[in-house]
Amino acid sequence: MKKTPKHKKRVDIVTSTLNEEDNIGELYYRIKLVMRQEKAYSWRLIICDNFSQDKTWQIISQLADKDRRVLGIRLTRDFKLDNSFSCGLDHCEGDVAVFMASDLEDPPELISSFLRSHETGNLHVAAQITHREDMPWLRSFLTQVFYRLLFDFSKGMIQKNVSDFRLVDRKVYSAAKLLGEKDRFMRGIFAWTGYPATLIPITRQRRQRGVSSFERRKLVSAVDQSLEWIYAFSKVPLKIISIFGILVGFLALLCFAVVFVVVLTKGVPFAGFGSLVSIMLLGFSCVFIFLGVIGTYLGLIYDESKSRPIYIIRDKTF
Repeated sequence: MKKTPKHKKRVDIVTSTLNEEDNIGELYYRIKLVMRQEKAYSWRLIICDNFSQDKTWQIISQLADKDRRVLGIRLTRDFKLDNSFSCGLDHCEGDVAVFMASDLEDPPELISSFLRSHETGNLHVAAQITHREDMPWLRSFLTQVFYRLLFDFSKGMIQKNVSDFRLVDRKVYSAAKLLGEKDRFMRGIFAWTGYPATLIPITRQRRQRGVSSFERRKLVSAVDQSLEWIYAFSKVPLKIISIFGILVGFLALLCFAVVFVVVLTKGVPFAGFGSLVSIMLLGFSCVFIFLGVIGTYLGLIYDESKSRPIYIIRDKTF
């Protein structure tokens, strides 16, 4: 019979909520069932609430009153998922930390697999999504494009299809705490620490209750956020602009040489006015696109320079 060690390792499970009154109770119950089987571990559930407008905070407070292992933190407004995770990260004290969504799309039962992998010496274990149930085809396609660009532009640092659902050792999350940028992308931050992630493939479950905040977001907003995450961890878009500018410069010189020869041999050509206008419009559109990319980088620098806190706590249950 396997003996329970005298000193239990502690697992801090961090999640973020936003109007999850239909799911937070079941999440706690399923985590409790999973951790009941893990005799070698004690645990805490750190729930960071982005100022939900339903009964989510009341339910969190009730859970905290019944179970001291539940720590509720309510923020003053919706600071978004990654900032909310950062709040939970700042409150982590365990031997390992698990980050997961609160909508049950991340199955709590996978925590046991994370722990088994950690026990073999893996300091960083993450879920890799192999299939997403019921995602619209356009969003699925754009998600694959996003992960591909993120992987290529970060030179393979941020792996493809890796979600926020992960286990990190104290060494990993302590290193992540050292990164102080305001534009938070937790998947990129954990990858930047240099601790390689061992991947466990999963199928992202269909949401059973409520509406996903990801699905509520307009497509343009989701694309904009994805681009900012790419810009935050890669300078490749700026390099692409420089390379494109050089290529266009060489093409312009070639065209000038061709026009010069035509003028000398056949005189000044008056045909092709429409083509010239089209080329000018194309050039202007490229300029505006490039200015948009540069402006986004300037915006990120502007946000960093303000040195505002990435979250503000309104209330705690502890």
